[in-house]
Amino acid sequence: MKKKLFILILAVILTLSFASCEKTMDSPSFDIANAAITLNVGGTEQISLKDVVSLSSADFTYSSYDPSVATVSESGLVTAIDEGETTILVRAGDLRKQVSVTVNDPYKLNNVSFAKLKDLAAISGGTDGIGISPIGAGGDLSNYAWHGGTYASTAGKVDFDRTSENTAAVARTAVANKNYASVDNGEFVVIMSAMNGNNLPQDAAHCAVYYKTVVSPLAVAFRLWGWASKNDSPASPASGKGSFRIVAYAFNADYTEYEEYPLVAADTGALEQDESGWISYEDVDDTINGHIANAPADNMFVYQVKTGSYDLVGKEVILSVEFMGVDTSMPDRFGIKRLGFMLDYEPNIALTSAAQVELFSGNTAQIEVSKQGAATRGTMVYVSDNTEVATVSETGEITAETVDEEKTCTITVTNTNVPSVELKVNVTVKPVPETSFDVPTELTVSNGTTAEITITDEVSCEAGFTYRSLSEDIATVSETGVVTGVTPGKTYVRVTCGELYKDVPVTVNATSLYGLTLDELKEMGNLGTIGGYPASLDFTWSGKSTADNISNTNTDAKIHLYAKDGTTLNDLSDTSLVNMICNIGGNGTAGVQNALYYKVNTPAAANEYRVWIRTAQANNTDVCDEIYVRVVAYYLNEEGTEYIPYVMKFNVFTDSAATASQDANSGIIHISGGVSGDAFINFVPTTEILDKEGVIIAIETFAPGGSVQYRTIVRRMGFDA
Repeated sequence: MKKKLFILILAVILTLSFASCEKTMDSPSFDIANAAITLNVGGTEQISLKDVVSLSSADFTYSSYDPSVATVSESGLVTAIDEGETTILVRAGDLRKQVSVTVNDPYKLNNVSFAKLKDLAAISGGTDGIGISPIGAGGDLSNYAWHGGTYASTAGKVDFDRTSENTAAVARTAVANKNYASVDNGEFVVIMSAMNGNNLPQDAAHCAVYYKTVVSPLAVAFRLWGWASKNDSPASPASGKGSFRIVAYAFNADYTEYEEYPLVAADTGALEQDESGWISYEDVDDTINGHIANAPADNMFVYQVKTGSYDLVGKEVILSVEFMGVDTSMPDRFGIKRLGFMLDYEPNIALTSAAQVELFSGNTAQIEVSKQGAATRGTMVYVSDNTEVATVSETGEITAETVDEEKTCTITVTNTNVPSVELKVNVTVKPVPETSFDVPTELTVSNGTTAEITITDEVSCEAGFTYRSLSEDIATVSETGVVTGVTPGKTYVRVTCGELYKDVPVTVNATSLYGLTLDELKEMGNLGTIGGYPASLDFTWSGKSTADNISNTNTDAKIHLYAKDGTTLNDLSDTSLVNMICNIGGNGTAGVQNALYYKVNTPAAANEYRVWIRTAQANNTDVCDEIYVRVVAYYLNEEGTEYIPYVMKFNVFTDSAATASQDANSGIIHISGGVSGDAFINFVPTTEILDKEGVIIAIETFAPGGSVQYRTIVRRMGFDA
């Protein structure tokens, strides 16, 4: 009986076991070994399954709730994309499991991930109203400017909330520790605000504004037009203190590493820059305009783009204006009006002397070339294709060789920095006729004095000699060869007999200028030392009255005005320009009609001298849209008895709608076509006038005669150092 009962119980147990096994085989299940994953951007981790029952790998699928944070492959490999949190859903039939994923980004730049910076589009000219302007061009001061926009267009350029697409070409803001950047008036001011009440680190940015760009091959400097705020108002307090710097960040191709280049300031005024690029300030001396005490004029900070430790030219970089708060009791604020790279002009050369030259054997002629951009720093090369006809010197002086019949050659002119441009000068050399004579190799007179040209070694000049000044604004000559100095400068007097002519170089020096004697000129105040306008920067009337800047008391360190009889200078109440009017009622005569002039210590080195200029609008009565103007630097000779004129050579004119050319003899520039807006005439100064004390620089206007008025309107002028 007991044996039968045992067998029955065993049978029941076996039945139940089989039933249990059958049930387990019918109910698939699984679990996750790593249900919470933490990764750095770019990292990966495989989702690990455990306790898998009745399921194969083909049964599992994986999906990410937010692929912008992390993605997952078909096999469950999680890849971290960007900082944030998301969930990976693991499915097997009707079964669901979740894996939480946290992505950290230890590699950031001012609280912005490298991934965002990698996708950020580079801004360029024409993007969102961003204009790239060469040095001295009218319009924007530099290649990124908010000026002239509306609140909407300004906010569109600066992504304050960092919500714009990374591919949008906008300047973005980096914000750390609850400090911020914002737009002020919707036109051209961005404000960065920071306060160090939380004892923030004093070696890193508390907030920043940044953008990506490819630095132009023509870049020569970076310029920041900034401002600061000082305000005791409880509603909007500001300390007037802070520290800022500009940094270029150059990434490797994978955007995993970067080189940090704090830009080295070329002009910080009396403020100092530390080794990490920070410029600190302690006060604001003009609260209305936000001018920082001891900063350069207008808070215009200029930085180098190429030093011994970095070279940004041609590189793709993130340009970041970074700000640190220093005050612990109230916010520090630093603003940006404009910023960007200053660009040189596209390198080029052009002939300003004749492309067709005729000479007699033994005669010479000078090739004159205008240079712009990098050409000003290149070497000019002159090559004659037939030296038996004519040779050419390293400075471009052509010498006609002895020939027994008329012959021709071509001189090719190049510049080492403009390999794509070749200029051609066609030279025709004729035998010397039976008539021959010699003239002085040079002649020097003072304005208002005379000197006679003496003919020597004359052979058979039966026709007699004639004389002609090639620029009567500089010097005149009588029928008998008496030269009279009119205006300081350099020109030629051509002496002709029959077919043969020879040119006499004439230099007119100055013993008086603009009605002032030599002694009075020596007493003139020196702009940049007495008046406070730095000689290395543009002089501008902007924001001032002309009475603040112009004086006819020659001892003042200001701009001076000269008006000859029959001319005038008006619009002197305008805060931005002076209007010089020549030839009123047809009263124009030879020489300077009117001028702006001042004394200055010239910088030791300068890229260009610039005049911001425009013509008047032509009308149907007596005003034309042409001007005749030149820029002259007068420096004392060693004896201190005369001023020697250096007529600046015209380099480039920035208004494409008008045309400009310079007379090779007098240096007078003729602009026609009308400059309705503002444009710059740029000149290339040489070592002859640089690094000198007490140089008088004049912008002089002329009139060719007739009954119309010639109006030259000047707004700014000065060396671009």
